[in-house]
Amino acid sequence: MARALLGEELLMGLCLEYAWQYQSLTLPNPAVAAMVVDRNGKILSMAAHQIAGGAHAEVLALQEAYVDLSGDRAILELKDSKDIHKFLENNHNNIFQDCSIYVTLEPCNNYGKTPPCARLLALLKPRVVYISAPETKNIGGIEILRDAGIEVKSGILKERGEDLLLPFLCLQKKDRFVLFKLAMRLDGDYKSGSISSHLARQFTHNQRSRAKSILISKNTLLNDNPKLDCRFASKPYSTSYSPDVGIVTRDESFKLDLGLNIFLQKDRKVRLINSPLELESGFHIIEGGWGLLEAYREWVDMIIVHISPSLVDCAYSGASFMGRFRIVHLQKMGDDVLLWLVNS
Repeated sequence: MARALLGEELLMGLCLEYAWQYQSLTLPNPAVAAMVVDRNGKILSMAAHQIAGGAHAEVLALQEAYVDLSGDRAILELKDSKDIHKFLENNHNNIFQDCSIYVTLEPCNNYGKTPPCARLLALLKPRVVYISAPETKNIGGIEILRDAGIEVKSGILKERGEDLLLPFLCLQKKDRFVLFKLAMRLDGDYKSGSISSHLARQFTHNQRSRAKSILISKNTLLNDNPKLDCRFASKPYSTSYSPDVGIVTRDESFKLDLGLNIFLQKDRKVRLINSPLELESGFHIIEGGWGLLEAYREWVDMIIVHISPSLVDCAYSGASFMGRFRIVHLQKMGDDVLLWLVNS
């Protein structure tokens, strides 16, 4: 029994880690990942919900696993969630009956932009469905599965599953979610030139493409003159859209220069912000340093810190770049995160 439980937790842990790769990119939907495992414990597929309005994690995982089990690749031509649902309903031939499904959130039971995943699973009848966190709003998915004779085990790594839902729940509760993003080097420097790697920068631009606005300080605006666009975003987040911009300042005499790079993007609002009451509903990103976080911490719901494995010779002094390291392992120990580094 203990060995079986360990296996369940390890597989659910993989799902949770995968879902975090899409955290905040799915808003106003939650980040969710799903996995299909065959009777021998082989992982056939793992997928995540990627963007609001797109196919849910369970559907994408079932789509991929169907190819492995049937050898039929025709399903891969389908992109719309309704089409994938219909294909699986008509062609499953009970090939999932010996499979287990892992999903970080209770399968949905409502018709929205996509059909309900719980009803699809009830039709496909996998052997067992493992769930991390229960639904908080559109409940009933577990009951549908059990009524169909499917074994359901819920609460696998429940606390981690609930942590994954924090941005979604915050947006539901407050109608607003504010994320503070800071990029820094190992020595704490966040001012000396470009810091983030290409993939980290791409993730930031993906987040921007889903945000209603980006907020920066007046000093960042004047010193860096950023564009604050989404030019490095990857599919399906690449877009000509640029979020609105808020310049955080209490300097009532400050005037915006229309020649700044933030005005290169059309159809965006740019304004001065000095009160949290001025933030509208939706997803907002604050990009800045420790001083800005200290000043406006009461606004912030979550913080994401990008840590570059690099150093400058003397942080904050404008000295030359010292070097970059390579991360060989990242380890959580208590409340700390340990980075194991070697010379790059």
